[in-house]
Amino acid sequence: MTKQSAKESIRRYLKTIIPLIFLAFCLVAFWAGIYVSDTFPGQSADELFFYLFNNAAGQGGGLFIDGMKAMALPFILSWVFLVFLIYGSFRKPIKIGDCVIFPIKHKKIVTAVICVILLSLGFQCVGFFSYIFSDFHADEFIEMSYVEPSGKVKAPEKKRNLLIIEVESLETTVFTREQGGGWDEEVCPELYALLSDPDAVYFAVDGKVQGTPSVTATTWTTAALVSYTSGLPFKIPWAMRNSYRSDHFMQGAYTIGDTLKEQGYKNVLISGAMTNFGGVGDYFTNHGSYDVIDVNDYWEYGFSFPNSQRNEWGFSDEVLMMYMAKEYIENYDSDQPLHLMLSTIDTHFNGYLYEKGNGYTGSETKFDSQTENVYATTSRVVGEFISWLKTTEFYKNTTVLIIGDHENMLKGFCDDDAPRGRYNVILNGVKQPASDPHRRVFTPMDFYPTVLSAMGFEIEGDRLAHGVDLYAAIPPLAELKRIHALNNRLNAKSDFFDNYILGDDAEWLKKMAEEDE
Repeated sequence: MTKQSAKESIRRYLKTIIPLIFLAFCLVAFWAGIYVSDTFPGQSADELFFYLFNNAAGQGGGLFIDGMKAMALPFILSWVFLVFLIYGSFRKPIKIGDCVIFPIKHKKIVTAVICVILLSLGFQCVGFFSYIFSDFHADEFIEMSYVEPSGKVKAPEKKRNLLIIEVESLETTVFTREQGGGWDEEVCPELYALLSDPDAVYFAVDGKVQGTPSVTATTWTTAALVSYTSGLPFKIPWAMRNSYRSDHFMQGAYTIGDTLKEQGYKNVLISGAMTNFGGVGDYFTNHGSYDVIDVNDYWEYGFSFPNSQRNEWGFSDEVLMMYMAKEYIENYDSDQPLHLMLSTIDTHFNGYLYEKGNGYTGSETKFDSQTENVYATTSRVVGEFISWLKTTEFYKNTTVLIIGDHENMLKGFCDDDAPRGRYNVILNGVKQPASDPHRRVFTPMDFYPTVLSAMGFEIEGDRLAHGVDLYAAIPPLAELKRIHALNNRLNAKSDFFDNYILGDDAEWLKKMAEEDE
């Protein structure tokens, strides 16, 4: 073979193999889009990127391996089918009229068209096009809907303590189908019982127990805490969501911590997970000057616990509530009203289990799956803690909010048709809702004014930031716009949010995100 003919042979080989490789790449993108959207249903594109590239799902390389396994067979079958369809030989031409359908004459053009379609469908599955559009399309909705909270609340004559328990991945799907959830067995009886407590008020969208719906920029832990306590979405570049640390965190926000600090409260956060992840510690430090107690400094406050109660993020819910929170409340001796927030971690993804011993009850073991045992344990711990709390003098002048931060991201957590929403219940509030609380369309942002209202604060116009007091009769944004439309508006670029809420950090965040990409 001459040098020239060898070059020709290589050229022909490359002309054949390159389209096939590109077709394979586009098929991978297509099936990956389907797998990711199925694994993280209802998440926007930027939130999906956050989960996948920052290990927020807590699976490390497991998610990638599971995806490869799930995609292998459909990828191979579809690739073989398309290669045979485009490049396969047929003994007799197949015609429609005078037009020859097979064999395909313009193979590279057909391959290119199929590749474009596959890429488009894959990107569409994860909302990529909506994300790109919203990143460039400015919308004044966030500015026009915003009610400046500062100066809009009046404290009651007798100030009540506030206890917020934010429970990782707690959704109302964990109740049985008969109870309005999506599971077959009763796993969380204590949490369900709290909904019918004589002191309880909870909000639902379906007339039963389906809790807080998810909306854009509120669906991971930091964003949930921000939205619950500031009435704002947490709109920052997805690449910075686990590394946003700043002394000006959400500079323009005026939060429940700011409000209560101004009214003379002591603010405290005890977290079962490290608070340097996602900027949680910075947020609460900068908005309300919280004392932040987590796995990095618990010993400075006189706490200790055995290694058997540790996990990769921090420590168990039992340590958090039945030891740290209990001891903090018992030893709190001050005329200053207290706002105590507890943030749990045990029910993250498929969760963490603990052995009995060293004074700790340990995890439940009566269910078949780890996930069920984890949720059963957290339900038991919350139930025991609330039962103890009710025996104290502290409870008599304390309003309690128990909320789930977001829905569980575990694939197969529930059936596709199961009603999903975040758990919420308010205990020992001072008022009753003006309308049926179980038939509302609301968002996490509505809990900012709602909790203050439950404590007896008067709120001018019943609105703070983007939240509406759910005790009042006026409709929240989600009732006015509906969830899908509200998501579209919150997704859009907001100069007001960048310039006023993020303030000095906006340009820095954008620059760091571009460098990270």
